[in-house]
Amino acid sequence: MASDETTRLLPGPGDEQPCDRGESETRGSISGGTGLAIFIAYLGAFLASTDESLVIATYDIIASEFHELSKASWLVTGYNLGYCIALPVYGTLADILGRQRSMLLGYLVFALGCLIRWVGRNWSDQYVTDSSSSLSNSMNQLIAGRIISGVGSSGMVVMISIIITDLAAPSEVALLRSYTNVVNMLGRGAGAPLGRVIVNSLGWRWAFTGRLPLIVLCLFLSRVQFPTKPRAATPAAETSNIEKLKRLDYFGIFSFAAAVFTLLLALTAAGTIDRKLSTVYALLGMCTLATVVFICHECLWAAKPLVPLRLVTKGVGQYWLVQVVLFSGRCGVTTTITQYLTQVRQMQEEGATLFLVLSTMALAVGSIISGFSIKRTKRYKKMSLASAAFSIVASTLLFFSWHFDRPVWETLLVIPMSTPIGIIISGEFIGMTGRAPQEDMASCVGAYYLSQQLGVILGGSIAPLLVRMGFMRDIAGKFGQRTPEIARQVLSDARFVDTLPEGMQAVVRSSLQYGYQFIPGRCISLHVDIR
Repeated sequence: MASDETTRLLPGPGDEQPCDRGESETRGSISGGTGLAIFIAYLGAFLASTDESLVIATYDIIASEFHELSKASWLVTGYNLGYCIALPVYGTLADILGRQRSMLLGYLVFALGCLIRWVGRNWSDQYVTDSSSSLSNSMNQLIAGRIISGVGSSGMVVMISIIITDLAAPSEVALLRSYTNVVNMLGRGAGAPLGRVIVNSLGWRWAFTGRLPLIVLCLFLSRVQFPTKPRAATPAAETSNIEKLKRLDYFGIFSFAAAVFTLLLALTAAGTIDRKLSTVYALLGMCTLATVVFICHECLWAAKPLVPLRLVTKGVGQYWLVQVVLFSGRCGVTTTITQYLTQVRQMQEEGATLFLVLSTMALAVGSIISGFSIKRTKRYKKMSLASAAFSIVASTLLFFSWHFDRPVWETLLVIPMSTPIGIIISGEFIGMTGRAPQEDMASCVGAYYLSQQLGVILGGSIAPLLVRMGFMRDIAGKFGQRTPEIARQVLSDARFVDTLPEGMQAVVRSSLQYGYQFIPGRCISLHVDIR
């Protein structure tokens, strides 16, 4: 029996079945060509993984250049929005277009997202005469490019599991999938410091366009090296492919995207200084309507639901909810930690980025620990509960560190806070696969990763909003009539605080610290909800 994304990781005593002999012979030990094909897929996953952490570490610098720091979180959430929407689509495309074409499509879309930033900037500089309009258009086009990059990145990452299952022998699939996790973590760990170095030395545009040669190389090697299975071009086969394409839940994708998009708009509107509550309420109402429509469609009318919501009440939904909560809390910390250290603690950008790298590596270590432990003991519940308690303690200590004027090294508490999260994530996946019906396993796994991306989107939007709201509340009236203008400048340019006189800097940094303290506090409440 071939291993795939729906294969149980911990088979029971009677679950072993003999592999089909023909299949084993077809997919034996990895040959040189097959190994190169898998290496190309790993390289694509590495590029996609670096993209997210690179922007997390530099989005404040990029947005400050456009004086649009209030929109900075969209550089992260826009990418994850595109990734989240495209995630369940590539599985169907792989069956319709084939593995190679789907991978090539992911590379092309990712490259397009990198290029659109450069094209958009040239267009606005050439055709828009008003400088403020030019900056605004460029920022919006950069966000659009990030959404497109997320769509391409989703294909580059998701297709790896499918390709490994196709090309590798059943006995090697599990090992290669573990390498996939290592590649993703290495990419996320390398992206942040690499992004800081490129932004500080060459400029942030090279952080996007500088990867194009590697993407072109992946495109060429994928076209040449990927094994293809000949398919008979019969009318029946063509009809079958067309029918598969028609069965894709387009309305579910559209309604889900509308719900997430309007929620992000509402959070962005709520974080502006001159926010209009009527606009925020209207957007939240639209989000609620889109969510209700999505749920009704998935439960009542969808022939092939994007998410099997009927399983929510059968013990599977709790695992999806845990992923939303975990990734929302973690992403809240990762999207703000470098800004906290540079704006409040006045650290150099390279040193602040190191804390983000260590947090990412701690998550990977937690996943490895959990994997070995579950393999040995076949248990995960007690370990997950203990990990949640340990993470709550670390988050509480981090809250007090950010609340009071504590030594900066105490921010290393993100390491014991992140390691248990990696343990919980691995354990929850085992629990979900044990409860999900076999016929719905693929959809449940897709919904599991979808929940993670939704948590990333929420965390990346809510955390900067909490910082801005806390800052505006604490700084109110401290500089008299100049307060609104100073607050606007601080929220528009991450480096503006460095230009103020020392006395004013101390007041502004204190108000910023008041806003940042809510981030670990939010993690505490979320982890308590998990328990």
